[in-house]
Amino acid sequence: MIVTARYRLEGKPAVEGENPFCDVAAGSYYEKAITWVVTNNIVAGYGEGEFGPDDTITREQIAAILYRFCEIIIG
Repeated sequence: MIVTARYRLEGKPAVEGENPFCDVAAGSYYEKAITWVVTNNIVAGYGEGEFGPDDTITREQIAAILYRFCEIIIG
């Protein structure tokens, strides 16, 4: 949900590339957001083609995601 919220706050920028995760359903409301964060090196997923969209997120993961968003915004 956090990546979807940030993607929407960024104005739903154009998404290049394809969803690389087998556990992110095509056409889901979060597919473009997840693809966007992956192509911008904000989130990499768990590996082996898994993102874990329904997993509980830790405070450490939130901090890392927000830090990487700030790097994009501030530069």
